[in-house]
Amino acid sequence: MKKFLTNKLNILLVLLLTCIAILCGCKTNTPKNKNVEVGVWWWDNRIDSNTYLNFAKENFVTEIYYYTSSFNEKTSNFITLANSLNIKVFLLGGEKEFLTNPQLAHALVQKYLTYQQNNPQAKFCGIQFDIEPHQFSDFEENREKYLYDLINFANTFKLAYPQITFDYAIPFWLDDLITYNGTQKEAYKHLIDISNRVLVMSYRDTAEKIYDVGEDEVEYAKQTQKQLNLCVETGSEENIVTFYEEGKKVLYEQLEILKNKIPQNFGISIHDIKRWYNLKN
Repeated sequence: MKKFLTNKLNILLVLLLTCIAILCGCKTNTPKNKNVEVGVWWWDNRIDSNTYLNFAKENFVTEIYYYTSSFNEKTSNFITLANSLNIKVFLLGGEKEFLTNPQLAHALVQKYLTYQQNNPQAKFCGIQFDIEPHQFSDFEENREKYLYDLINFANTFKLAYPQITFDYAIPFWLDDLITYNGTQKEAYKHLIDISNRVLVMSYRDTAEKIYDVGEDEVEYAKQTQKQLNLCVETGSEENIVTFYEEGKKVLYEQLEILKNKIPQNFGISIHDIKRWYNLKN
């Protein structure tokens, strides 16, 4: 009898604490939905789709950049499940070698087109290229050439595949003046002009700093009526560029501030799903 009463009291205590938490608004450490696009990179397709997609849905993710080299039933099942949660899926390509050997990227696009044709009920929404020329060891010595190659890559693929939506992830510091097709302007302006949308890797650990480092790109995108996402990092990197040290609560607080700073048709993207999921509370 004593054990029964103890269990009953424990249940009542849990119910009471739950009610208090709801009344006090304690569930505040998830990002609120403010009708902005929230994207996330999904580099590892071996992780449990149900667990991470549910996490994405709970955190108001609206689009995923999904990396895969296998365009098979697993891919179509993933897209079907994501779409059932009102989450769009973009194919993610991120090899720096695309710049030195564009045929690798053309091969990927051909696989994409074949997949799209064979899976009309589970299509990608487009392709997001995360090509980072600064990963080349000789980038600083050949900076202008690599940035020119990136711009030329974007323009070439836009012309070759006009039916595909191409987005590009770019660092926030592409201020180099590059002459392309007879026009000289900052590299980021060329890429905004050419692409459907850019995702600015404005990796900092406060909303103010995130907006500050991406402000030039934001203003140019507004002028040219193009779409843009500002992006945040959650992995174990230098403290100034990531929310790894601060954790989820601070991340969500800063995302709410950022949502109120960006134009209404802009969005936010988070790198990446595994790191975000494992971020401390």
